[in-house]
Amino acid sequence: MTTLSVMKARIATELRRTDLTSEIASAISSAISAYKYDRFSFNSSSFIDEPASDGETSNAWMTTAERLVRARAKGELYIHVIKEPVRAKEQFDMVGEALQQLTRNRSHVGVTATANTRGAMKLRIGQEVERSDLTDADLENAINAAITSYDRDRFYFNESRAYTFDTVASQDIYTEADQEAIGRLVKVDYLFVLIGDNPVRLVYRDPESVEWTNMATTISEGQPGWYTLYNESIRLYPIPSDVFTVRLAGVFRPAAPATDVETLNPWMMVSKAERMIRQRAKAFLYTDLEVMADDKKAQKYLTLAEEARHLLMQHTADLTGAEGGYVEPDWA
Repeated sequence: MTTLSVMKARIATELRRTDLTSEIASAISSAISAYKYDRFSFNSSSFIDEPASDGETSNAWMTTAERLVRARAKGELYIHVIKEPVRAKEQFDMVGEALQQLTRNRSHVGVTATANTRGAMKLRIGQEVERSDLTDADLENAINAAITSYDRDRFYFNESRAYTFDTVASQDIYTEADQEAIGRLVKVDYLFVLIGDNPVRLVYRDPESVEWTNMATTISEGQPGWYTLYNESIRLYPIPSDVFTVRLAGVFRPAAPATDVETLNPWMMVSKAERMIRQRAKAFLYTDLEVMADDKKAQKYLTLAEEARHLLMQHTADLTGAEGGYVEPDWA
């Protein structure tokens, strides 16, 4: 187990100098200060101070980051005390190697996660970008941003006809308070209303027409026959005079996973959108995180994400038999 005392002795031995006790201590302190506010796997949740004593154990600067601190300390000694710039350059080359090693994904070795979950995606992203200093918040923000980039597109897994709501007498406007799916609605394909035992297709009208008719001096109530969309609401005309069941079919935004272990979320499923979201999330990491900023890699992963999106949309078109999804029938 490495302590400050052990590191001081090792540096003295490697330099073959026994006359630099205070200088070595100062160089180690300076090396830790140089990286104290950089983020690594061992300090991602809080800053870590240098050891309080020569014998303190389990200090990450003396264990996990030992090679980095030792190389940096020797580099500073070669520059400022021993005055050997060539040796100093050798040590700072080692500093670069140590920094690269520290940011690799060693902290994920042996870690597992349930397949097709956010936990599995986070683990795989960390492995693929070879960084162990990414926090859960970094990864979740990137994944959620990736989902938001595509949650208004039509894919075969976000089409549904499963949602219904009941009308209320004298109520013409219906929101997510009446059916939560209305708040996730991207595109209406069709609405049917059940009149007795007979399904009747509601016909779309522009918002202004429905506004005018529903605000007329003599308000018409009865069996709804029209609908419009406005202000994240569905509005019916005539205003329902009774309870009727309306079936809503269309494209709905699937929610992002709420936890790392949630299953069956289409964005996380390898058989559905996992590849697209994972690649786009990596593009966001290389764009938004200063410690990873790399335009070339960001563009690379964006290209891969768009390729995955194209394949998903092509599969959707194959299933529906038409490019772009649902097509209005001739009898509409």
